[in-house]
Amino acid sequence: MSTEGPTQVITSVLRTGVIVGGVMALVGSAVLALLRSTDPGTTRLAELAAFAPVGLPLALVGVIAVALALRPSFGRAGLAIVVAGALLTCLHGWWLAPLYVASSPSGTGPAMVVMAQNLEYGDVSHVQEVAGRLDVDVLCLSDIGPDQLASIRATPALARAYPYSAGVTEEGTGGTIVMSRYPLSTTWSSTSGRSLTVKVSGPTGPTSVVAVHPYPVYETQAWHDDYAEIGTYLRRTFGTNPRSPVVIAGDFNASSDNTPFRRIVGIGYRDGAADTNAWYQPTWPAGSKRRTFGIPVPPLVTLDHVLASRALAITNLHTVRVSGADHRAVVATVRRAA
Repeated sequence: MSTEGPTQVITSVLRTGVIVGGVMALVGSAVLALLRSTDPGTTRLAELAAFAPVGLPLALVGVIAVALALRPSFGRAGLAIVVAGALLTCLHGWWLAPLYVASSPSGTGPAMVVMAQNLEYGDVSHVQEVAGRLDVDVLCLSDIGPDQLASIRATPALARAYPYSAGVTEEGTGGTIVMSRYPLSTTWSSTSGRSLTVKVSGPTGPTSVVAVHPYPVYETQAWHDDYAEIGTYLRRTFGTNPRSPVVIAGDFNASSDNTPFRRIVGIGYRDGAADTNAWYQPTWPAGSKRRTFGIPVPPLVTLDHVLASRALAITNLHTVRVSGADHRAVVATVRRAA
């Protein structure tokens, strides 16, 4: 016959619940770590990999919950769970650490300011206002559909501020436009027409600006194909660890936790967010385009990035809200590497 009173029963149930919840959090963290370490072939798993930073708080909460619930006597199973949770916490922390503690390269000479904005829904006039306020030199505008292309053409202030442009000119969808204060010439366009390279004669000298916008991850095969083409182009044109001035900017439709994005960085490019210790700055979903139970979903994932070759240094990077857009813009200050 049990001698436990109501208080002991309630305490035991709560303790069990905390342990189960903590273990579930650790399992979730482990799944995210696994997806981050591999290249999932299915759409949902590839999308889930982009949320790998959530693995850090999950691991931290899980290990603390289990440790508190099992103390003072852990037992072998409990000790194994706590150690595994601590290792998961360290692993996720190691992946995120560059955003907070990485050493930043120093730059010299005049700056070129680059702004990357997915403009599928954004207000073109507000883009012009924001770019002017931030003294932007080069605009990389992606996801340009017929309406946005018409809006760009109907905004004379934008054309006056950025008289040089290249990219989509027809009434297609999903195209990319680069607009610049300085003369530019087109040197490459991807098969999909969603990414292109221009050479800008700007403050950092002749600089190749690669404006990218791979297919979204839910078009999984096209996403992989686009990334493969971009990677092949970068290697063939600039080589590995390129020493010529190259900037890669845009909506990558991937976070730094997606393997295809890391492969691009691995060719030899600096991630501006890490180089400037910009902290975690998610860019999607912005505004109120995504809602759950009628409540706007805040930005959760960093899909928009600016990278640079080692000939350059990104000395400042931040995100900014553009009215109507479902992505925050990324604005980076680029100088020649010291």
